[in-house]
Amino acid sequence: MSQEGLVNPMFSLAISRGVSEGGLLAIGGLPSVRHSSYSASVPIEVLTMHPINGSNTTGVAEYQFYTIKIGGYAYSNDSSTQFVSGQVPNGPSNPKKRPMKGVDTHVIVDSGTTLIYVPEAIADAVNASFDPPAQYISDQGGYVVQCNATAPVFGINISGKIFYINPSDMVLDTGDGKCITGVQGNGGGLNILGDVFLKNVLAVFDIGASEMRFAAREYY
Repeated sequence: MSQEGLVNPMFSLAISRGVSEGGLLAIGGLPSVRHSSYSASVPIEVLTMHPINGSNTTGVAEYQFYTIKIGGYAYSNDSSTQFVSGQVPNGPSNPKKRPMKGVDTHVIVDSGTTLIYVPEAIADAVNASFDPPAQYISDQGGYVVQCNATAPVFGINISGKIFYINPSDMVLDTGDGKCITGVQGNGGGLNILGDVFLKNVLAVFDIGASEMRFAAREYY
């Protein structure tokens, strides 16, 4: 449609928190959803992945993902923490606060992924900050946590702006009386911002301008 001049070469997502609500997808513009003026833009890059066995002889990529470069992750188990552009020093007067981690990291922005996947060291630190701490269960391949646990403050630094994750998105009920955390280790693989992140922002994929834009969602 964009090649025919019918719409702008962009699309945007506003994923809802409720399971039955789904969310909104707008082609060529923005969905009608409340959001704040707190926003950031960042260049968009396309990550191309070919089949592992190299059997694709057509030259056509099997998978393509939209990626961005973030400034790192902010986290704290102090609910009063407010990170400013990622610069929060440790110190005896502020022992619970943590500086940015994983600075200048590339991440995939993917609505087809439920969780946030980060480097293992960051996942370990974030999950240890739940109260009570989340526990890694190897046969489940990730961190589980008490369903009534208090989640840490957690945010993503995009172009110097930190986008916080609503605590309700940090604990996910698996439906069998157990809960997992919204931030998991990537197993040495790709860093991904999935629906746990996307539920908290209006995400604009502006292909024509080669950038992504994010606006914080108003509380809902």
